[in-house]
Amino acid sequence: MSRLRQGTRQRSPSYSNIRRLRFSSRARVSYGGRIDHGNMFRIALEEGLLLSEASIQVGIRTSYDRADHPFAVLDAAWVNDQPVDEVIRRICARVGDAPAYLSFDIDCLDPAFAPGTGTPVAGGLSTDRALKIVRGLAPLDLRGMDLVEVAPAYDLSEITALAGATLALEYLYGRARHQPGAG
Repeated sequence: MSRLRQGTRQRSPSYSNIRRLRFSSRARVSYGGRIDHGNMFRIALEEGLLLSEASIQVGIRTSYDRADHPFAVLDAAWVNDQPVDEVIRRICARVGDAPAYLSFDIDCLDPAFAPGTGTPVAGGLSTDRALKIVRGLAPLDLRGMDLVEVAPAYDLSEITALAGATLALEYLYGRARHQPGAG
């Protein structure tokens, strides 16, 4: 185990078994010796930092091995066809009341709404739908958020950066509204 992971565990023992709520176009949990940006999720699972049975991925539209995939998946086609309230209900039911971490990969959005990413995949969510879902997740115990893969060099119109910034802002609004004493 790396010194960084050891230090994290010593300082934050309450963050083992955290739930992971991830919006992305790809499943990204790497197995079989392959090294890529999905390794951190496999390692976190192996070390008991993530609770797979209460974690979920939303917006997936690439192939993956369902038998070897530890997280529940709401694929983009399903999310786009369902009422937003049903999508939120499914996510909240899976994640529950325990601490969770929200990771939003901008490639979850369709390239029509977010062309500025290094890994565009057609058939994603609209910005409007994603914002409504993120707003609906505000009551969850979300302990943090990241927003990744915004690549301004691929988007001269800057709509990708605007979508990303607005999603992050909605997360912050939701956290502020659900703090003790918030009016």
